[in-house]
Amino acid sequence: MRYSGLALLLLLLLAGCATPPAENKMSVARETEAGQEKVTSPPCPSVSNRPLRRTRAIDDHIVRVSPDGLMVDPEQAGRPLDQAQAQQGFQHMLCEATRLAEHHGGDRPRLLVYVHGGLNSYQHSDQKVHDGLAWRIMNDPQDWHYPIFISWKSDALSTWGEHILRLREGKKAGAVVGAASAPFILVADIATTLGRFPATVYYQLSNEKDRAASRGVLMPSRALSGSWKTANHNFCGENACANPGTLRYQGEQSGLTANLSRYKTSFLNSTGRGSAQIATVPLRYTVGSLWHSAVSASAWDVMKRRTQTQFFPASDFDGRWQPRDLKPVPGGHLFTMLLAHARSRPGAQPDLTLVGHSMGTLVINRALERFRDQWAATDLIDNLVYMAAAASIEDSLNALAPILADAPRPGETPVNFYNLTLNRVAEVSEMHYGGIIPTGSLLVSIDQHHERPEHALRRTFGSEVNVLSSIQIVDQALRHSRGDLVFKAFDRQVGAPPSSHGDFGDIPFWRQETWRLSQQP
Repeated sequence: MRYSGLALLLLLLLAGCATPPAENKMSVARETEAGQEKVTSPPCPSVSNRPLRRTRAIDDHIVRVSPDGLMVDPEQAGRPLDQAQAQQGFQHMLCEATRLAEHHGGDRPRLLVYVHGGLNSYQHSDQKVHDGLAWRIMNDPQDWHYPIFISWKSDALSTWGEHILRLREGKKAGAVVGAASAPFILVADIATTLGRFPATVYYQLSNEKDRAASRGVLMPSRALSGSWKTANHNFCGENACANPGTLRYQGEQSGLTANLSRYKTSFLNSTGRGSAQIATVPLRYTVGSLWHSAVSASAWDVMKRRTQTQFFPASDFDGRWQPRDLKPVPGGHLFTMLLAHARSRPGAQPDLTLVGHSMGTLVINRALERFRDQWAATDLIDNLVYMAAAASIEDSLNALAPILADAPRPGETPVNFYNLTLNRVAEVSEMHYGGIIPTGSLLVSIDQHHERPEHALRRTFGSEVNVLSSIQIVDQALRHSRGDLVFKAFDRQVGAPPSSHGDFGDIPFWRQETWRLSQQP
Protein backbone atom coordinates (compact mmCIF):
# COMPACT_ATOMS: atom_id res chain seq x y z
CA MET A 1 0.00 0.00 0.00
CA ARG A 2 2.85 2.38 0.66
CA TYR A 3 3.57 2.55 -3.10
CA SER A 4 0.02 2.76 -4.35
CA GLY A 5 -0.29 6.55 -4.33
CA LEU A 6 3.02 7.02 -6.07
CA ALA A 7 2.15 4.30 -8.57
CA LEU A 8 -1.17 5.98 -9.37
CA LEU A 9 0.52 9.34 -9.95
CA LEU A 10 3.28 7.90 -12.13
CA LEU A 11 0.92 5.84 -14.23
CA LEU A 12 -1.33 8.84 -14.83
CA LEU A 13 1.66 10.90 -15.96
CA LEU A 14 3.10 8.18 -18.19
CA ALA A 15 -0.09 6.93 -19.82
CA GLY A 16 -0.14 7.91 -23.48
CA CYS A 17 -3.06 8.51 -25.81
CA ALA A 18 -4.67 5.54 -27.50
CA THR A 19 -3.52 4.52 -30.96
CA PRO A 20 -6.00 5.43 -33.73
CA PRO A 21 -8.35 2.58 -34.63
CA ALA A 22 -6.96 -0.02 -37.00
CA GLU A 23 -8.27 -3.21 -38.50
CA ASN A 24 -9.10 -5.78 -35.80
CA LYS A 25 -7.22 -9.00 -36.63
CA MET A 26 -8.29 -11.98 -34.56
CA SER A 27 -5.52 -14.42 -33.71
CA VAL A 28 -7.70 -17.53 -33.72
CA ALA A 29 -7.51 -18.28 -37.44
CA ARG A 30 -3.98 -16.88 -37.66
CA GLU A 31 -2.60 -19.21 -35.00
CA THR A 32 -4.49 -22.26 -36.30
CA GLU A 33 -3.11 -21.78 -39.80
CA ALA A 34 0.39 -21.10 -38.53
CA GLY A 35 0.34 -24.25 -36.41
CA GLN A 36 -0.35 -26.33 -39.52
CA GLU A 37 2.11 -24.74 -41.93
CA LYS A 38 5.42 -26.37 -42.75
CA VAL A 39 8.62 -24.58 -41.91
CA THR A 40 11.81 -24.64 -43.94
CA SER A 41 14.69 -23.93 -41.60
CA PRO A 42 18.12 -22.70 -42.73
CA PRO A 43 21.10 -24.85 -41.75
CA CYS A 44 22.66 -24.22 -38.35
CA PRO A 45 26.36 -23.41 -37.84
CA SER A 46 28.48 -26.44 -37.07
CA VAL A 47 29.45 -26.94 -33.45
CA SER A 48 33.01 -27.53 -34.56
CA ASN A 49 33.22 -24.05 -36.08
CA ARG A 50 31.85 -22.16 -33.10
CA PRO A 51 31.96 -23.53 -29.55
CA LEU A 52 29.06 -22.99 -27.23
CA ARG A 53 29.27 -19.78 -25.23
CA ARG A 54 29.30 -20.10 -21.46
CA THR A 55 28.08 -16.50 -21.15
CA ARG A 56 24.54 -16.52 -22.50
CA ALA A 57 22.71 -13.55 -24.01
CA ILE A 58 19.10 -12.57 -23.28
CA ASP A 59 17.95 -13.29 -26.83
CA ASP A 60 19.47 -16.78 -26.62
CA HIS A 61 16.82 -17.87 -24.13
CA ILE A 62 14.11 -15.26 -23.47
CA VAL A 63 10.72 -15.06 -25.17
CA ARG A 64 9.34 -11.73 -23.98
CA VAL A 65 5.59 -11.07 -23.75
CA SER A 66 4.04 -7.63 -23.25
CA PRO A 67 1.18 -6.95 -20.80
CA ASP A 68 -1.10 -6.80 -23.86
CA GLY A 69 -0.01 -10.33 -24.80
CA LEU A 70 2.24 -9.57 -27.79
CA MET A 71 5.63 -11.13 -28.38
CA VAL A 72 8.17 -8.32 -28.12
CA ASP A 73 11.91 -7.89 -28.64
CA PRO A 74 13.67 -9.22 -25.51
CA GLU A 75 16.22 -6.42 -25.71
CA GLN A 76 13.64 -3.70 -26.48
CA ALA A 77 10.56 -4.85 -24.58
CA GLY A 78 8.27 -2.21 -26.10
CA ARG A 79 8.80 -3.27 -29.74
CA PRO A 80 6.40 -5.98 -30.98
CA LEU A 81 7.69 -8.67 -33.31
CA ASP A 82 6.00 -9.80 -36.50
CA GLN A 83 5.87 -13.43 -37.56
CA ALA A 84 9.12 -13.30 -39.54
CA GLN A 85 11.04 -11.70 -36.66
CA ALA A 86 9.59 -14.19 -34.17
CA GLN A 87 10.57 -17.06 -36.46
CA GLN A 88 14.09 -15.69 -36.81
CA GLY A 89 14.53 -15.61 -33.02
CA PHE A 90 13.05 -19.08 -32.67
CA GLN A 91 15.36 -20.46 -35.35
CA HIS A 92 18.36 -19.03 -33.49
CA MET A 93 17.27 -20.94 -30.38
CA LEU A 94 16.77 -24.13 -32.38
CA CYS A 95 20.27 -23.85 -33.84
CA GLU A 96 21.76 -23.36 -30.40
CA ALA A 97 19.77 -26.34 -29.12
CA THR A 98 21.01 -28.48 -32.03
CA ARG A 99 24.60 -27.52 -31.34
CA LEU A 100 24.08 -28.33 -27.64
CA ALA A 101 22.84 -31.81 -28.58
CA GLU A 102 25.96 -32.34 -30.72
CA HIS A 103 28.09 -31.13 -27.83
CA HIS A 104 26.59 -33.79 -25.53
CA GLY A 105 26.45 -36.49 -28.20
CA GLY A 106 22.66 -36.56 -28.22
CA ASP A 107 20.66 -37.78 -31.19
CA ARG A 108 18.17 -34.90 -31.00
CA PRO A 109 17.82 -31.54 -29.20
CA ARG A 110 16.20 -31.35 -25.79
CA LEU A 111 14.14 -28.22 -25.23
CA LEU A 112 12.88 -27.06 -21.83
CA VAL A 113 10.27 -24.29 -21.86
CA TYR A 114 9.97 -22.65 -18.42
CA VAL A 115 7.05 -20.34 -17.57
CA HIS A 116 7.44 -18.35 -14.36
CA GLY A 117 4.61 -17.33 -12.06
CA GLY A 118 3.15 -14.12 -10.74
CA LEU A 119 4.93 -11.27 -8.96
CA ASN A 120 7.81 -11.26 -11.45
CA SER A 121 9.23 -8.48 -13.59
CA TYR A 122 11.18 -8.77 -16.84
CA GLN A 123 14.33 -8.22 -14.82
CA HIS A 124 13.71 -11.39 -12.81
CA SER A 125 13.85 -13.53 -15.95
CA ASP A 126 16.85 -11.64 -17.34
CA GLN A 127 18.72 -12.10 -14.07
CA LYS A 128 18.33 -15.88 -14.28
CA VAL A 129 20.22 -15.81 -17.57
CA HIS A 130 22.82 -13.31 -16.32
CA ASP A 131 23.39 -15.40 -13.18
CA GLY A 132 24.24 -18.44 -15.27
CA LEU A 133 21.10 -20.55 -14.81
CA ALA A 134 20.76 -21.20 -18.54
CA TRP A 135 24.35 -22.43 -18.76
CA ARG A 136 23.95 -24.67 -15.69
CA ILE A 137 20.97 -26.34 -17.34
CA MET A 138 22.84 -26.68 -20.65
CA ASN A 139 25.96 -28.02 -18.99
CA ASP A 140 24.27 -30.64 -16.82
CA PRO A 141 26.02 -33.91 -17.71
CA GLN A 142 22.91 -36.07 -17.35
CA ASP A 143 19.78 -33.91 -17.67
CA TRP A 144 21.00 -31.23 -20.08
CA HIS A 145 18.38 -29.20 -21.92
CA TYR A 146 18.31 -26.03 -23.94
CA PRO A 147 16.15 -23.69 -21.81
CA ILE A 148 13.65 -21.18 -23.17
CA PHE A 149 12.14 -18.82 -20.59
CA ILE A 150 8.75 -17.22 -21.28
CA SER A 151 9.06 -13.83 -19.61
CA TRP A 152 5.78 -12.01 -18.91
CA LYS A 153 5.26 -9.00 -16.70
CA SER A 154 3.38 -10.01 -13.55
CA ASP A 155 4.68 -7.69 -10.82
CA ALA A 156 2.18 -6.31 -8.31
CA LEU A 157 2.68 -2.61 -9.14
CA SER A 158 2.04 -2.84 -12.89
CA THR A 159 -0.89 -5.22 -12.53
CA TRP A 160 -2.68 -3.21 -9.85
CA GLY A 161 -1.92 -0.01 -11.77
CA GLU A 162 -3.49 -1.46 -14.92
CA HIS A 163 -6.55 -2.49 -12.89
CA ILE A 164 -7.00 1.06 -11.61
CA LEU A 165 -6.14 2.98 -14.78
CA ARG A 166 -6.87 0.91 -17.87
CA LEU A 167 -8.99 -2.22 -17.54
CA ARG A 168 -12.73 -1.85 -17.83
CA GLU A 169 -15.12 -4.79 -18.35
CA GLY A 170 -12.25 -7.07 -19.32
CA LYS A 171 -11.00 -4.71 -22.05
CA LYS A 172 -8.26 -2.10 -22.19
CA ALA A 173 -9.68 1.41 -22.09
CA GLY A 174 -8.10 4.53 -23.55
CA ALA A 175 -5.93 6.69 -21.32
CA VAL A 176 -8.52 9.44 -20.91
CA VAL A 177 -11.42 7.13 -20.06
CA GLY A 178 -9.17 5.08 -17.77
CA ALA A 179 -7.93 8.13 -15.85
CA ALA A 180 -11.41 9.64 -15.57
CA SER A 181 -12.90 6.44 -14.18
CA ALA A 182 -9.95 5.60 -11.91
CA PRO A 183 -11.42 7.34 -8.80
CA PHE A 184 -14.57 5.21 -9.07
CA ILE A 185 -12.53 2.02 -9.31
CA LEU A 186 -10.33 3.08 -6.40
CA VAL A 187 -13.33 3.84 -4.16
CA ALA A 188 -14.83 0.45 -5.11
CA ASP A 189 -11.55 -1.22 -4.11
CA ILE A 190 -11.60 0.53 -0.75
CA ALA A 191 -15.21 -0.51 -0.14
CA THR A 192 -14.44 -4.08 -1.15
CA THR A 193 -11.44 -4.09 1.17
CA LEU A 194 -13.59 -3.15 4.15
CA GLY A 195 -16.30 -5.62 3.16
CA ARG A 196 -13.90 -8.56 2.84
CA PHE A 197 -11.95 -7.71 5.96
CA PRO A 198 -13.92 -9.95 8.40
CA ALA A 199 -13.57 -12.98 6.08
CA THR A 200 -9.83 -12.32 5.71
CA VAL A 201 -9.43 -12.32 9.49
CA TYR A 202 -11.40 -15.56 9.77
CA TYR A 203 -9.22 -17.33 7.18
CA GLN A 204 -6.09 -16.12 8.95
CA LEU A 205 -7.37 -17.59 12.22
CA SER A 206 -8.08 -20.85 10.38
CA ASN A 207 -4.49 -20.95 9.10
CA GLU A 208 -3.15 -20.41 12.60
CA LYS A 209 -5.36 -23.24 13.89
CA ASP A 210 -4.27 -25.76 11.22
CA ARG A 211 -0.63 -24.87 11.70
CA ALA A 212 -0.85 -25.45 15.44
CA ALA A 213 -3.02 -28.58 15.24
CA SER A 214 -0.83 -30.20 12.58
CA ARG A 215 2.08 -30.19 15.00
CA GLY A 216 0.11 -30.83 18.18
CA VAL A 217 0.99 -27.43 19.58
CA LEU A 218 -1.74 -25.97 21.84
CA MET A 219 -4.42 -27.82 19.83
CA PRO A 220 -5.16 -31.53 19.24
CA SER A 221 -5.05 -33.04 15.74
CA ARG A 222 -8.86 -33.37 15.73
CA ALA A 223 -8.99 -29.56 15.39
CA LEU A 224 -7.58 -29.80 11.84
CA SER A 225 -9.78 -28.65 8.95
CA GLY A 226 -11.73 -31.33 7.10
CA SER A 227 -9.50 -31.33 4.00
CA TRP A 228 -6.42 -31.93 6.17
CA LYS A 229 -8.10 -34.87 7.88
CA THR A 230 -9.14 -36.32 4.51
CA ALA A 231 -5.61 -36.01 3.14
CA ASN A 232 -4.23 -37.80 6.19
CA HIS A 233 -6.96 -40.46 6.04
CA ASN A 234 -6.19 -41.28 2.39
CA PHE A 235 -2.70 -42.29 3.48
CA CYS A 236 -3.01 -43.48 7.05
CA GLY A 237 -6.55 -44.78 7.36
CA GLU A 238 -7.81 -44.47 10.89
CA ASN A 239 -4.28 -44.40 12.31
CA ALA A 240 -2.31 -41.27 13.03
CA CYS A 241 0.39 -40.41 10.48
CA ALA A 242 3.30 -41.03 12.82
CA ASN A 243 5.88 -41.46 10.04
CA PRO A 244 4.38 -40.13 6.79
CA GLY A 245 7.67 -40.24 4.89
CA THR A 246 7.41 -44.03 4.62
CA LEU A 247 3.98 -43.92 2.98
CA ARG A 248 2.99 -44.00 -0.70
CA TYR A 249 -0.41 -43.69 -2.31
CA GLN A 250 -0.84 -45.83 -5.42
CA GLY A 251 -3.74 -44.94 -7.70
CA GLU A 252 -6.05 -47.84 -8.49
CA GLN A 253 -7.15 -46.50 -11.88
CA SER A 254 -4.31 -44.35 -13.23
CA GLY A 255 -1.32 -45.87 -11.46
CA LEU A 256 -0.34 -42.46 -10.06
CA THR A 257 2.07 -42.34 -7.13
CA ALA A 258 1.92 -39.76 -4.34
CA ASN A 259 3.56 -39.22 -0.98
CA LEU A 260 2.77 -37.45 2.26
CA SER A 261 5.59 -35.11 3.24
CA ARG A 262 7.19 -34.45 6.62
CA TYR A 263 7.72 -31.16 8.45
CA LYS A 264 11.10 -30.85 10.14
CA THR A 265 12.41 -27.81 11.96
CA SER A 266 14.83 -26.85 14.69
CA PHE A 267 14.01 -25.43 18.10
CA LEU A 268 15.79 -22.18 17.23
CA ASN A 269 13.95 -21.80 13.92
CA SER A 270 10.59 -22.63 15.44
CA THR A 271 11.11 -20.26 18.37
CA GLY A 272 12.24 -17.41 16.13
CA ARG A 273 9.36 -17.74 13.67
CA GLY A 274 6.85 -18.16 16.48
CA SER A 275 8.09 -15.05 18.27
CA ALA A 276 7.92 -13.00 15.07
CA GLN A 277 4.36 -14.12 14.39
CA ILE A 278 3.24 -13.29 17.91
CA ALA A 279 4.91 -9.87 17.80
CA THR A 280 3.26 -8.94 14.49
CA VAL A 281 -0.29 -10.09 15.37
CA PRO A 282 -1.67 -6.51 15.66
CA LEU A 283 -0.35 -5.54 12.22
CA ARG A 284 -1.21 -8.85 10.56
CA TYR A 285 -4.82 -8.69 11.64
CA THR A 286 -5.27 -5.03 10.66
CA VAL A 287 -3.08 -3.48 7.95
CA GLY A 288 -1.92 -6.80 6.52
CA SER A 289 -5.41 -8.26 6.35
CA LEU A 290 -6.74 -5.10 4.70
CA TRP A 291 -4.06 -5.42 2.00
CA HIS A 292 -5.10 -9.02 1.32
CA SER A 293 -8.78 -8.13 1.24
CA ALA A 294 -8.81 -6.30 -2.10
CA VAL A 295 -5.58 -4.71 -3.35
CA SER A 296 -3.70 -7.96 -3.84
CA ALA A 297 -6.87 -9.63 -5.17
CA SER A 298 -7.20 -6.94 -7.86
CA ALA A 299 -3.58 -7.47 -8.90
CA TRP A 300 -4.21 -11.23 -9.05
CA ASP A 301 -7.13 -10.70 -11.46
CA VAL A 302 -4.89 -8.77 -13.85
CA MET A 303 -2.16 -11.41 -13.59
CA LYS A 304 -4.74 -14.01 -14.63
CA ARG A 305 -5.73 -11.80 -17.55
CA ARG A 306 -2.11 -11.66 -18.71
CA THR A 307 -1.94 -15.45 -18.88
CA GLN A 308 -4.92 -15.23 -21.27
CA THR A 309 -3.69 -12.35 -23.42
CA GLN A 310 -0.64 -14.43 -24.35
CA PHE A 311 -3.03 -16.35 -26.62
CA PHE A 312 -5.70 -13.72 -27.29
CA PRO A 313 -4.04 -10.27 -27.17
CA ALA A 314 -5.87 -7.05 -26.38
CA SER A 315 -5.57 -6.05 -30.05
CA ASP A 316 -7.83 -8.97 -31.05
CA PHE A 317 -10.76 -7.21 -29.39
CA ASP A 318 -9.95 -3.53 -29.97
CA GLY A 319 -8.15 -2.31 -33.09
CA ARG A 320 -6.74 0.69 -31.23
CA TRP A 321 -4.07 -1.59 -29.74
CA GLN A 322 -3.11 -3.08 -33.10
CA PRO A 323 0.32 -1.78 -34.27
CA ARG A 324 -0.09 -0.06 -37.62
CA ASP A 325 3.32 -0.82 -39.09
CA LEU A 326 3.36 -4.62 -38.65
CA LYS A 327 1.26 -7.69 -37.97
CA PRO A 328 2.27 -8.78 -34.45
CA VAL A 329 2.07 -12.26 -32.98
CA PRO A 330 0.94 -13.22 -29.46
CA GLY A 331 3.34 -14.60 -26.89
CA GLY A 332 1.74 -18.02 -27.27
CA HIS A 333 3.06 -18.07 -30.83
CA LEU A 334 6.10 -19.85 -29.37
CA PHE A 335 3.98 -23.01 -29.09
CA THR A 336 2.78 -22.53 -32.65
CA MET A 337 6.38 -22.41 -33.88
CA LEU A 338 7.33 -25.47 -31.82
CA LEU A 339 4.45 -27.45 -33.31
CA ALA A 340 5.15 -26.26 -36.86
CA HIS A 341 8.79 -27.29 -36.47
CA ALA A 342 7.75 -30.74 -35.20
CA ARG A 343 5.35 -31.22 -38.12
CA SER A 344 8.13 -30.43 -40.55
CA ARG A 345 10.36 -33.12 -39.01
CA PRO A 346 8.24 -36.18 -38.22
CA GLY A 347 10.29 -38.65 -36.27
CA ALA A 348 13.13 -36.19 -35.73
CA GLN A 349 11.52 -33.50 -33.60
CA PRO A 350 13.20 -32.36 -30.38
CA ASP A 351 12.37 -33.74 -26.95
CA LEU A 352 10.23 -31.17 -25.13
CA THR A 353 9.73 -30.61 -21.41
CA LEU A 354 7.27 -27.95 -20.25
CA VAL A 355 7.83 -26.58 -16.75
CA GLY A 356 5.39 -24.19 -15.10
CA HIS A 357 5.83 -22.55 -11.72
CA SER A 358 2.80 -21.15 -9.91
CA MET A 359 0.82 -19.04 -12.43
CA GLY A 360 3.01 -20.41 -15.20
CA THR A 361 0.79 -23.50 -15.01
CA LEU A 362 -2.17 -21.37 -16.14
CA VAL A 363 -0.18 -20.52 -19.28
CA ILE A 364 0.69 -24.18 -19.92
CA ASN A 365 -2.91 -25.29 -19.33
CA ARG A 366 -4.06 -22.78 -21.93
CA ALA A 367 -1.40 -23.96 -24.39
CA LEU A 368 -2.41 -27.61 -23.90
CA GLU A 369 -6.08 -26.83 -24.55
CA ARG A 370 -5.47 -24.32 -27.35
CA PHE A 371 -3.37 -26.71 -29.45
CA ARG A 372 -4.75 -30.05 -28.22
CA ASP A 373 -5.06 -31.64 -31.67
CA GLN A 374 -1.59 -30.52 -32.75
CA TRP A 375 0.03 -31.92 -29.60
CA ALA A 376 -1.61 -35.27 -30.32
CA ALA A 377 -0.53 -35.22 -33.97
CA THR A 378 3.14 -34.48 -33.22
CA ASP A 379 3.83 -36.38 -29.97
CA LEU A 380 6.11 -33.45 -29.18
CA ILE A 381 5.78 -33.32 -25.38
CA ASP A 382 7.85 -35.72 -23.28
CA ASN A 383 7.43 -34.29 -19.76
CA LEU A 384 5.05 -31.89 -18.04
CA VAL A 385 6.27 -30.52 -14.72
CA TYR A 386 3.99 -28.39 -12.54
CA MET A 387 5.59 -26.72 -9.51
CA ALA A 388 3.33 -25.19 -6.84
CA ALA A 389 0.61 -24.89 -9.47
CA ALA A 390 -1.69 -21.88 -9.08
CA ALA A 391 -4.09 -23.32 -11.66
CA SER A 392 -7.18 -24.99 -10.25
CA ILE A 393 -7.52 -28.75 -9.93
CA GLU A 394 -10.47 -28.78 -12.32
CA ASP A 395 -8.82 -26.67 -15.03
CA SER A 396 -5.60 -28.68 -14.79
CA LEU A 397 -7.33 -32.06 -15.07
CA ASN A 398 -9.34 -30.85 -18.08
CA ALA A 399 -6.17 -29.67 -19.82
CA LEU A 400 -3.97 -32.62 -18.87
CA ALA A 401 -6.22 -35.65 -19.30
CA PRO A 402 -6.37 -35.68 -23.16
CA ILE A 403 -2.62 -35.03 -23.48
CA LEU A 404 -1.64 -37.74 -20.99
CA ALA A 405 -4.03 -40.25 -22.58
CA ASP A 406 -2.68 -39.83 -26.12
CA ALA A 407 -1.18 -43.01 -27.59
CA PRO A 408 2.38 -42.27 -28.79
CA ARG A 409 3.56 -43.19 -32.27
CA PRO A 410 6.19 -45.94 -32.71
CA GLY A 411 9.55 -44.72 -31.43
CA GLU A 412 8.00 -42.08 -29.19
CA THR A 413 7.32 -42.28 -25.45
CA PRO A 414 4.10 -41.38 -23.59
CA VAL A 415 3.86 -38.05 -21.80
CA ASN A 416 4.98 -38.07 -18.17
CA PHE A 417 3.44 -35.72 -15.60
CA TYR A 418 5.00 -34.53 -12.35
CA ASN A 419 3.16 -32.35 -9.82
CA LEU A 420 5.49 -30.86 -7.19
CA THR A 421 4.19 -29.23 -4.01
CA LEU A 422 5.37 -27.75 -0.73
CA ASN A 423 4.85 -29.47 2.58
CA ARG A 424 1.33 -28.64 3.78
CA VAL A 425 2.47 -27.07 7.07
CA ALA A 426 5.10 -24.97 5.30
CA GLU A 427 2.32 -23.85 2.91
CA VAL A 428 0.14 -22.30 5.62
CA SER A 429 2.98 -20.98 7.80
CA GLU A 430 4.97 -19.10 5.11
CA MET A 431 5.80 -15.62 6.39
CA HIS A 432 5.97 -12.38 4.43
CA TYR A 433 7.59 -9.10 5.48
CA GLY A 434 8.36 -10.44 8.95
CA GLY A 435 4.82 -11.64 9.58
CA ILE A 436 2.96 -8.39 8.79
CA ILE A 437 1.11 -9.87 5.79
CA PRO A 438 -1.23 -12.82 6.58
CA THR A 439 0.70 -16.08 6.73
CA GLY A 440 0.44 -18.63 3.97
CA SER A 441 1.90 -19.04 0.50
CA LEU A 442 0.48 -17.48 -2.65
CA LEU A 443 -1.65 -20.61 -3.12
CA VAL A 444 -3.22 -20.11 0.30
CA SER A 445 -3.96 -16.50 -0.64
CA ILE A 446 -5.54 -17.60 -3.92
CA ASP A 447 -7.79 -20.17 -2.27
CA GLN A 448 -8.82 -17.97 0.65
CA HIS A 449 -8.70 -14.38 -0.56
CA HIS A 450 -8.37 -14.00 -4.33
CA GLU A 451 -10.52 -16.69 -5.95
CA ARG A 452 -12.96 -17.71 -3.20
CA PRO A 453 -13.61 -21.07 -4.91
CA GLU A 454 -17.18 -22.31 -4.96
CA HIS A 455 -16.10 -25.97 -5.08
CA ALA A 456 -13.16 -28.00 -3.78
CA LEU A 457 -12.02 -28.73 -7.37
CA ARG A 458 -11.66 -24.99 -7.96
CA ARG A 459 -8.86 -24.86 -5.37
CA THR A 460 -5.25 -24.74 -6.48
CA PHE A 461 -3.57 -27.84 -7.93
CA GLY A 462 -0.23 -27.08 -6.29
CA SER A 463 -1.28 -27.51 -2.67
CA GLU A 464 -0.47 -30.82 -0.96
CA VAL A 465 -3.68 -30.74 1.06
CA ASN A 466 -5.82 -29.89 -1.98
CA VAL A 467 -4.34 -32.68 -4.08
CA LEU A 468 -4.30 -35.39 -1.43
CA SER A 469 -7.80 -34.66 -0.16
CA SER A 470 -9.09 -35.11 -3.75
CA ILE A 471 -6.58 -37.78 -4.83
CA GLN A 472 -9.27 -40.35 -5.68
CA ILE A 473 -10.94 -37.88 -8.05
CA VAL A 474 -7.56 -37.08 -9.62
CA ASP A 475 -6.89 -40.81 -10.00
CA GLN A 476 -10.19 -41.31 -11.80
CA ALA A 477 -9.79 -38.27 -14.06
CA LEU A 478 -6.34 -39.40 -15.24
CA ARG A 479 -7.22 -43.10 -15.55
CA HIS A 480 -6.35 -43.23 -19.27
CA SER A 481 -2.84 -41.80 -18.79
CA ARG A 482 0.00 -43.81 -20.31
CA GLY A 483 3.15 -42.28 -18.83
CA ASP A 484 4.43 -41.68 -15.30
CA LEU A 485 2.15 -39.80 -12.91
CA VAL A 486 3.97 -38.52 -9.84
CA PHE A 487 2.58 -36.23 -7.14
CA LYS A 488 5.55 -35.27 -5.00
CA ALA A 489 5.38 -33.16 -1.84
CA PHE A 490 8.76 -32.00 -0.57
CA ASP A 491 9.67 -32.52 3.07
CA ARG A 492 10.15 -29.23 4.88
CA GLN A 493 13.71 -29.16 6.26
CA VAL A 494 15.66 -26.18 7.56
CA GLY A 495 18.10 -24.99 4.93
CA ALA A 496 16.82 -27.38 2.24
CA PRO A 497 14.64 -25.79 -0.45
CA PRO A 498 11.88 -25.69 -1.32
CA SER A 499 10.52 -24.43 1.99
CA SER A 500 8.51 -21.54 0.51
CA HIS A 501 6.49 -20.94 -2.65
CA GLY A 502 9.18 -18.93 -4.40
CA ASP A 503 11.90 -21.53 -3.77
CA PHE A 504 10.81 -23.72 -6.68
CA GLY A 505 12.59 -21.47 -9.14
CA ASP A 506 15.83 -22.04 -7.22
CA ILE A 507 15.85 -25.85 -7.16
CA PRO A 508 17.24 -27.91 -10.10
CA PHE A 509 13.83 -28.14 -11.74
CA TRP A 510 15.29 -29.58 -14.94
CA ARG A 511 16.58 -32.77 -13.30
CA GLN A 512 14.54 -35.95 -13.22
CA GLU A 513 15.69 -36.69 -9.67
CA THR A 514 13.88 -33.51 -8.60
CA TRP A 515 10.63 -34.72 -10.16
CA ARG A 516 10.66 -38.31 -8.98
CA LEU A 517 9.96 -39.85 -5.60
CA SER A 518 12.86 -41.68 -4.02
CA GLN A 519 12.78 -45.46 -4.31
CA GLN A 520 13.44 -45.85 -0.58
CA PRO A 521 11.10 -43.59 1.45
